[in-house]
Amino acid sequence: AFINVFDGEQGFALSRARQLDYMRRKGGGEEERYDTGDGSSRGEEKEKKIERGAPVDDSGLFGIPLAIKDNFSLGGFPTTDATYYFRDYTSDSNAELVDDALGLGCIPVGKTNMHELALGATSAASYFGPVRNPHDRERVSGGSSGGSAVAVCCSKMPVLGFGSDTGGSVRIPAALCGIMGFKPTLGALSLEGVFPLSATLDHAGLLTRTMPDMIDAWESLTGRKRRARARGGEGGRGGRNTVMMTRTTMKTRKAGSSVIIGVPTTPFLDDV
Repeated sequence: AFINVFDGEQGFALSRARQLDYMRRKGGGEEERYDTGDGSSRGEEKEKKIERGAPVDDSGLFGIPLAIKDNFSLGGFPTTDATYYFRDYTSDSNAELVDDALGLGCIPVGKTNMHELALGATSAASYFGPVRNPHDRERVSGGSSGGSAVAVCCSKMPVLGFGSDTGGSVRIPAALCGIMGFKPTLGALSLEGVFPLSATLDHAGLLTRTMPDMIDAWESLTGRKRRARARGGEGGRGGRNTVMMTRTTMKTRKAGSSVIIGVPTTPFLDDV
C-alpha cells in the first residue's frame, strides 16, 4: 500500500514542526501574546506543549497516523503520482490539506500507492506495482486511491487516509475495502499542492475505518468544532444532528401532504 514509509521519529518531527508553524501562522493572534502570569506568553506555553508531544487543543486528529496518497505533495519527499515520469520529483512544500492535518497533530506514516496518474479505478496500474485488496489478494483494491484505502483498512488503530476523487477515486476503493470514503463538496478541502486531473471535477477526499472517525476528521479539518465552541455550541456530530432533524421533519409532515419518489421500472443495463 505504501510507496514511502516514514519511521516514527521522522513522522513526529514533521508533525511537531508543522504544528509550531501552524500555531504561529493561524493561531498567533493577539490572544497568544497575553501574559500568563509566570513571565511566559500563551504562545510560548503552546510551543512547549508541542515540543513535548502534548496536544494544544482538543483536535480530534492529534496523534492520528496519516496516510498520504502520492499525488499530494509533502515537502522534501518524493511525490511521484505513481508514474515513471515523476519518479524523482520532490516538492519544496506541503499540499495545503497535508499542512492543515499536520498542524492539527496528525503523524504522517507514509506516501501511499495509487493508480498511475489517478487515471483508473483499480490501482492495478502503477509504476510501483498493483495495490491488492486486503480481503483477497487476487482482487483489486479499487482506485485510484487504493493505497490509502488499504492502509486504513489494514490498521488496527484509527488512521486517516487522504485521497483524491474525480470520478469515484475515493469512494470506489472505500467500497471495495469495506471502509468509509467521503467526497465532499467541490472546494471544501483544498487541492493546492495536489497533482491535477480535472479542474472542474477534482476533489480532495477522506478515508477512515468508521463513520465517527470520519466525522471527527471532517470537523477538525474544516474547523467546525472551533466555530461551534466560539458560538457557545457543543460542536461535533453536526452532520448527524442534521440528518436526525431531516427525519423528524419528514415524520411530522401533515397528513395528506405529498412526497414524490422516482421508481425506475427498467434497470439501466437490461439490454446490454
